[in-house]
Amino acid sequence: MAAEFTLTRTVTNLSKGISTVKQHHEFMPYKLDDEISFELTDSQYFSAKAVKRETDGMLFCANHPLCNPEEVHLPMNNIDTNHGGYAASELRNYLRSSSVVGLFPDLIRAEMLPLENGDWLRIPVFSELFGDYRSGKPRPGDRWRCMGNVNNRCLKRLGNHFDDIIPAPYWLSTPCGVDFPDAFYYVNREGEIGPCLASLDYCALRLVFKLKHHR
Repeated sequence: MAAEFTLTRTVTNLSKGISTVKQHHEFMPYKLDDEISFELTDSQYFSAKAVKRETDGMLFCANHPLCNPEEVHLPMNNIDTNHGGYAASELRNYLRSSSVVGLFPDLIRAEMLPLENGDWLRIPVFSELFGDYRSGKPRPGDRWRCMGNVNNRCLKRLGNHFDDIIPAPYWLSTPCGVDFPDAFYYVNREGEIGPCLASLDYCALRLVFKLKHHR
């Protein structure tokens, strides 16, 4: 298999208290926190972390904002509304388009599985990063294990420019409640949650996708 695909795995020896990083260039059984990297069809570098094991595959979440070829910032909708949620949003239609799905090389698309909603790509939901909120207190709930670390919630930019050291704010697919009927949740540069009006193009896109298991 071509070396354009790289799987990076950190192996910890608890008895010796040391960690080693190993790289592989073939598909193999994934473990949580594995990182994969490859080149998109527009020559942009792309990497993602294994965040959740599902029955038929492993869910991956991007480490960097989507670039096509520049960093993509889009509104959730053209008007300020969260009616219909993410399922009815214009941002979802964008992620379903061939211009975005087609950024993934054939090597990776052959490994991809459709998500629960039938799409190939989506963005994270509130609970996957922050768990459930009840009585004003956060609870782990469905939160991905790695997202308990705020550094993993921050979306690091690619590039060597001074501005690239500042993490990118990005959309979540969860609409805000009755207090913010025109907004969706987003993650700010500090990795914390907030509301953002649906028509603002302030937020970047953090992709989620699924790859099939290998045995």
